[in-house]
Amino acid sequence: MSFSPTHSTRLIQKHDPDRFFLSLLAPRDVQPDITAIIAFYYETARTRDMVTDTIMGLIRLQWWKDALRNYYASGALAPHEIFVDIAAAITRHNIPQEILQNILLAREFDVEDKVPMNIDGLKLYIDSTQGPLWQSIANIMGDDRTDVPALARAYGMIGIIRAFVVHARARRCYLPADHIRNIEDVYAFKNLENLKPIVKSICDEVVMNLKTARADTALFKGMKKLILLYAAQIKQADYNPAATSLLIPPKFKQLRVFLAPYFD
Repeated sequence: MSFSPTHSTRLIQKHDPDRFFLSLLAPRDVQPDITAIIAFYYETARTRDMVTDTIMGLIRLQWWKDALRNYYASGALAPHEIFVDIAAAITRHNIPQEILQNILLAREFDVEDKVPMNIDGLKLYIDSTQGPLWQSIANIMGDDRTDVPALARAYGMIGIIRAFVVHARARRCYLPADHIRNIEDVYAFKNLENLKPIVKSICDEVVMNLKTARADTALFKGMKKLILLYAAQIKQADYNPAATSLLIPPKFKQLRVFLAPYFD
């Protein structure tokens, strides 16, 4: 059977290569629907990067809220290049509107430039963004055995560390405020030794929790492996979130993730 990449597929292949690669581990017939949901996640996640102030960000998120509400109510397709893909995924898999709306609500945190007050606040943010995304993917695959909340949180926590430099350059920070002595030091990449204890604590908790987290499909087994590869890389960098080595993919990353369902 021939496969014609959707706009969503091309979008995440370019801008979200890790999730794109993981989507290839899913059954071929649901890959377009998975990439549609990931593309929705990507489009909403980049809202903060596209606007100059909070109000404009909230307006953009409201547009997405209205677009989803109208589609669920009447089947109206919003004028956005990925919306037809999203609509097809929603229809084929009965994705609840609440799941997608919850992602949009969580994204309001981004545009308001808030820093999580503590580790519980960070976990709540991760659970509110990553959780609905990966639960939708599990639903699309009919996977009701994987420990999705644990894997989603682990993926998000490690992702926050790996995106530290990008966020800091944009004067954003998602590491807990109660572990930061001076937020301006974060943005200036000064005294980062002070961040190592919280980075280590996050990595240690992720690795510990993954030991008992069940992954029942190739996609989630690959996801689990990918998280562990990144956690090991952060450890090798002595838990320095600004280490240049974190910008280099782990050796044979894709091969090791691809083989995880068969050997791990």
